[in-house]
Amino acid sequence: MFRAAILIATCLAVTSPSRAQQVRVITGDIEHIYGPGGEVLDDADLRARNERAFKRMQLDKQRAIEMRQIEAEKERLRFERDQAALAYATGPTLDPTYGSGLFAYRHRGHGRIGVAPRMGGRRR
Repeated sequence: MFRAAILIATCLAVTSPSRAQQVRVITGDIEHIYGPGGEVLDDADLRARNERAFKRMQLDKQRAIEMRQIEAEKERLRFERDQAALAYATGPTLDPTYGSGLFAYRHRGHGRIGVAPRMGGRRR
C-alpha cells in the first residue's frame, strides 16, 4: 500500500507541471500561446498584434501579386513593341486591306499607297 501511494504521488508530481505548461508558437510575425489541451490563451494585446501582422502579410502578398501583373504587362507591351519594330524594319509589306489592285508598303520610314502594276501591261 505504501508503494502504491508513492507511485501515485510521483505520477502526480511529474504530470502536474506539464498540465500547467504554456507553449508559445511563433510563425513569422504571428504568435499564439497554447495551454493545456491545445487551448488558445492569447490575450487581447496579442490578438491585436496578430491581426495587424496578418493584415500586413495580406497587403504584402497583394502587392507582390500586383507587381508580378505589372511586370507581365510591361513584358507583353515590350514584346508587342519589338514585334512592331521588326515588322516595320523588314522592308515593303503588302497590305490587303486596301482592296483589289491597291498596295501599301513601308520602306525605311516612308509609307506609300499606290496602284499595283498590271501583269503584261502595255508596251511603248
